[in-house]
This record gives sequence, C-alpha cells and structure tokens, in this order.
Amino acid sequence: MKFKKIYKLIKPNKYVNRLSINYFRIQIRLLLYKFNIFPKYTLIDGVKIPNYKNNIVTFKILSSGSYEKANINILKEHLKPNSFFFDIGTNNGFFSFYFEKRLKNKGKIYAFDSLENLIKLNNEFKKQYNLKINFENIVFSNRSSVENFYYENNNVETIHRWKLNNLKKVENRIFKNKYKKDSHKKIKTIKLNTISFDEYIKKKRIKKVSLLKIDIDGSELKFLQGAIKSIIKFKPHILCELNLKLLSEQEIQNNIKLGKILIKYYKIYKVKKNKLIRINSFNLKLCDGYYFFKKNN
Repeated sequence: MKFKKIYKLIKPNKYVNRLSINYFRIQIRLLLYKFNIFPKYTLIDGVKIPNYKNNIVTFKILSSGSYEKANINILKEHLKPNSFFFDIGTNNGFFSFYFEKRLKNKGKIYAFDSLENLIKLNNEFKKQYNLKINFENIVFSNRSSVENFYYENNNVETIHRWKLNNLKKVENRIFKNKYKKDSHKKIKTIKLNTISFDEYIKKKRIKKVSLLKIDIDGSELKFLQGAIKSIIKFKPHILCELNLKLLSEQEIQNNIKLGKILIKYYKIYKVKKNKLIRINSFNLKLCDGYYFFKKNN
C-alpha cells in the first residue's frame, strides 16, 4: 500500500493540531487499525467498548478517544435506572454497553442492528463480561415485508436505504476523513425481512418504552412511521438522526402525519455542537443531523 493512500485514509480535519503528540498517537493507532492491529476494547469513561474490524464507530473512537459526546450527555440526563432503553441501530453496541451498568438492575436495554455479524460479536462481548443487554438482528420498517436495502463493504460494512444519487453528493461531508470515499461505487442491492416497531412491541408483550435512540442509515422515517402507536401510547423520549438530504422527496412527503404527531407530543431540539437548540417550527424537509424529541409533561 502506498504511503499517500494511507495518509488520505487517516487524514484528520483542518482543526487538528498536527504538531501535537496526540496527533501522532492517533495516526499510529489508525495506521495499525488499517492493518487489523487494535485492542479488543477501548475504555470510555470507565466502560469497556468493543473494537471491531471495518467498523465506523471503532474508527471514530480510535480517532478521537470518544464518540458522540453530545448524545451521551442527552442520554445521561434522560435515562433513569428503571428506564427501558431501545437502541435502534446499535452498531458495535456503544450506547448499550455505555449505559448497561445504569440500567442493569431495574431497567432494560433492547439493542438492534441489521448487520447479523455485529449482533453476533456484541453477544459474544456481552457474554464474556456478563452484561444484561438484549441484542437482536432485526430490520425495522413501517410494516412486515421484504424490502430492498443497499449493502456496502468498502473499509466499513453498512446496510442502508439512502437514495444513491444523493449519497454521492454528501458522503464526503459526512465522512470527512475519507474513510468511505467513493463507497457508493461498491454497493449491492439486497432483500431483507422487516417488521414494524409496533408489531415487535406487541409480539414481545413489552409494557414500557422509555427512550428510543434511532440511527439506522436512511430508515429512520420508516421506523417512526411503524412506531406511531407505541409513540402515542408510551410517549418515550426520542433521540434520532434525520439526514433527509439522503432521502427522496416522496419519502418525506409520505410522513406529513408523522411530523404532526411529533409536534403534538414533543418539544423538539436540534443537537448542535454539544448543545440542544429548541426548534419552534419543525419541518421534516429541513432535517439534517441529530434531533431530540423530549416528551411534553
């Protein structure tokens, strides 16, 4: 592998001090990660978070030493010891592992991902350290069906349903470190069985939903659409990524009812630079980033 190619892979954003010792440590960690040399886990605030090969969360943790601090702080404030936490799009289980100690006695954690191998790895890690988390390989949508998704494995393995024409335009903005550069060129279409969240809750006879964390690469709106009954019944707090620039206009138009329900039952905040910015006029068409829906008292 040419050095220039390696440098592009691990090139940081312009705000990093390239003369600092920490910068060189990061470069060494990421270079070793490229060659599959990395520790089994990373300690984040005293919590063991697993590191996996070809994993975007692991890559970001090795790059910065942490991950989505603003979302951690939101969950810290709103997850109580008896909360039922649903981690939709758990990836390497970051948030589930992080909050397991807080919820293990009186609360519960349900964590889901569309990538079967990630769930297998998470379950192995959970078993090794005797942790109480329910990991399941389930693909959520607005109904039970067989649907088309896009699969890619270009350094990072992902399953998503973003509109491909839009993906190419914005992926360099999302992945500034070039870790997924030109990933749209290596995408396969696959079919997966889906279920709605409302159907899952009914099937499992779950009596409580306290907080939903949703990050499922383009399926967020369909998930919410299939969770309307649960949202109205349980009124959970919702932390959700909505990058609607990656979706089609028709998909957004189909969710006008969903937008009205969210406005009715929640105070809505945009997560921006580790702060919650209150939004008084919520428009699905303009969503881009993480949003926190705090239930009305």
